[in-house]
Amino acid sequence: MADIFTVQDEIATAIVYKLKIELAPKEQQLAQRDAAPTQNVEAYEFYLQARAIWKRRGEDNLRRAIELYQSALARDPGFARAHAALASAYVVLPGYSSEDGDEEKYLPMAEQSARQALALDPKIGEAHAVLAQINSERGNLLDAESGFFFAISLEPNEPTPHHWYSILLQKVGRLDAALEQARLAYELDSSAPVNVTNLANAYLMRGDDEQALRYAALARDLGSGTGGSESVEAVVAMRRGKWDDAKRLLLTQKKIPDEFRSQVGSFVDAVADPAKRRRSSRPSVPSTRRSPPRRTC
Repeated sequence: MADIFTVQDEIATAIVYKLKIELAPKEQQLAQRDAAPTQNVEAYEFYLQARAIWKRRGEDNLRRAIELYQSALARDPGFARAHAALASAYVVLPGYSSEDGDEEKYLPMAEQSARQALALDPKIGEAHAVLAQINSERGNLLDAESGFFFAISLEPNEPTPHHWYSILLQKVGRLDAALEQARLAYELDSSAPVNVTNLANAYLMRGDDEQALRYAALARDLGSGTGGSESVEAVVAMRRGKWDDAKRLLLTQKKIPDEFRSQVGSFVDAVADPAKRRRSSRPSVPSTRRSPPRRTC
């Protein structure tokens, strides 16, 4: 078992030799497998389990993924990919967490883990993407964009930098470019519900409701439990004047605080009839209550 990665490389090399495949230099570079990410099979198993859970997002999934990455690193502290993946889990957790002060807590932890990964292997695109995402969250958008460029240049087939870059582009209104990056992330990993949900949102922002609904339904079929599909469907329902459907879909959103739920009907009614907007009032929110997460990525 300890030689599992060596065996995989030998099999791949034998297949290429037997088929006498002639590859261009660039294709040869892409075909070459990185050095084994770890020689500890148990650490690698923990890493793979965590990756599968991380892709599903949600607070419980992310916290479980963090535990598994930590277990992998306990068995191999030099496992650079696990440090980068742990950084990715930390950087997205505030978007799903109900914990007070989560960004102040987890973004520095994400940065530390990303830098540990890069100290071991400076060519890991995911780690550079985490640093770019931190810049994006802190409003340093130019630094974030250059960071995503660099991450993608290092590992163009890694879906996460494309996914996060798409979200940044949506923030600044560059919708065509955002859709292109969302498509790339989806093509590279169509099994991740978060990639599919983001693609649905990208189509929604471009005004392509049919495609938005198509990918929202696909995300739900893949097990997206974050409410992103219903958010897309609620917006489309309002665009089409299906006000009761919009209310029902909005009320499925777990991130809507309880004190706002009673106002969902009034909100949709105000969208339907502008004359009602001046009569709508915002509920008072206790100053001690935490605001809902601002984004999910």
